[in-house]
Amino acid sequence: MASLVKSSVLLVALILCSWRSGGVEGTVPVKPSPAPRSRVAVEGVVYCKSCAYKDVDTLVGATPLLGATVKLVCNNSRVPMVVEGMTDKNGYFYIESSKVKVTSYGVHKCYLYLVSSAKSPCNIPTNLNGGMRGAPVLFERSLGGNPPTSLFAAGPFAFAPSICPPSASPPPGHSHGAPTPTPSPPHPPPPHH
Repeated sequence: MASLVKSSVLLVALILCSWRSGGVEGTVPVKPSPAPRSRVAVEGVVYCKSCAYKDVDTLVGATPLLGATVKLVCNNSRVPMVVEGMTDKNGYFYIESSKVKVTSYGVHKCYLYLVSSAKSPCNIPTNLNGGMRGAPVLFERSLGGNPPTSLFAAGPFAFAPSICPPSASPPPGHSHGAPTPTPSPPHPPPPHH
């Protein structure tokens, strides 16, 4: 019995050592991090939500939105640094910090916001992924260059249509606004006397 306990303890110790070292080869997977004091670039996509899902936090049926304006706000100095960008026909935006003095050192104080939409019927900003309250930017990869640039991303974001045809409604099982409530079980009939 004592040898079985010793063998079990040894096996657990070997597994833990192998796990902590990253496996048999000894490699530890490391999440890449931005280069220190690199310039910052932020990318993302903005969509126009479908009428069927305009009040639901989903991008089902959404289409890329051309001409939407987003802004990057960085509060890492006394005066917030703000730079705006606009989406292309694919709803894609790309903002570089060369326009403002933001580096990867202070990017944790940067947030991305929806500003406006150039498309008339699709002009109500939504808070999908923090589009209205401000979305933190997340590191994607280093782009290199001199000086080096680190690419961050936020979103995807969406605007909702302000006018929808009366026939636009979500498929069965979905509702506009709050999730579909689960029906409560029927109550038993009152006892008869």
